[in-house]
Amino acid sequence: MKILGCQRTWLHTHFVTDCVCLPTHRMEGIQRQMAPVLRKMGIVFGLHFEAERGEAGVTIVLECKPLTEILEFLQLELQRIVEPIPARPRTVALLLPGKLVGTLAGPPEVAPTESGGEPDPVGQGV
Repeated sequence: MKILGCQRTWLHTHFVTDCVCLPTHRMEGIQRQMAPVLRKMGIVFGLHFEAERGEAGVTIVLECKPLTEILEFLQLELQRIVEPIPARPRTVALLLPGKLVGTLAGPPEVAPTESGGEPDPVGQGV
C-alpha cells in the first residue's frame, strides 16, 4: 500500500492511498502503530478511515492540521507503516464438493487438503 498524496482541509489532513479495501484489523494496526508517533509529536488527535464509492482508494484522515515540518515526518512514518499492507485484499472463496459458493476480489486460490481429497480455500476462517 502506498500514500499517493496529502490534502489539507479546514480541520483535517487526508492521506490518499492506493488501497482498494482495508480490513478492520489493518485499520486497528495502523492506529496502534501511529499513536506513539503522534504522541511523540505532541498531537493528541487520532486517525480515522474513509472510503467513498467512486473514490480512488481508502483515505487515512488525521484529525488535525499539523505544521508542515511535522506533517512531512508523519507522512514518512505513515508510509513506512502501511508499506507492507497489500493494496488489494487477498482472494477468498468458499468451495463445497462439486460447486463454487462464492468468491471475493477475483478468482479463487485453492490449496490441496492434507488427505489429498477435495481442495480447501486458501485463507478460510481468516
